[in-house]
Amino acid sequence: AWLKVNVGLHTPVRTLHPASLLSQLASAQCSDAKGKLAPLDRIGLLSDSFALMRVGLLGIHETLTFIEKTMATEEDPLVWSCAVIVITRLAKIFGAVAPSLLSFAARIVLPLKRRLGWTAPPDGETVDDATLRPQV
Repeated sequence: AWLKVNVGLHTPVRTLHPASLLSQLASAQCSDAKGKLAPLDRIGLLSDSFALMRVGLLGIHETLTFIEKTMATEEDPLVWSCAVIVITRLAKIFGAVAPSLLSFAARIVLPLKRRLGWTAPPDGETVDDATLRPQV
């Protein structure tokens, strides 16, 4: 079982979840289980993880592992928008000293890009897919 602090992001604070809990939260978001968090809370977890990594309270490995696990099955365009911002900022911070970060970013984004393709299918698509395509 897991507990997400600051559900709904009603309080403007960063929440440092222990690495083991962060891993459980990421795993829970990869399923269609009843306990999946709302998109706003998934955005909050991504944002908190990045911010806490930047100030040294969360390791880069834990942050990248969380992003990779969380985004593996993510379909929400707002969560993807946040993830793209976080990955872009990580590349700006660490890109020169960690060129493998670009391959990490590609590994995160490519499965979704392959599913979406470059253009909309002739028979139409969902609003979410239309919103996601330019982001990834």
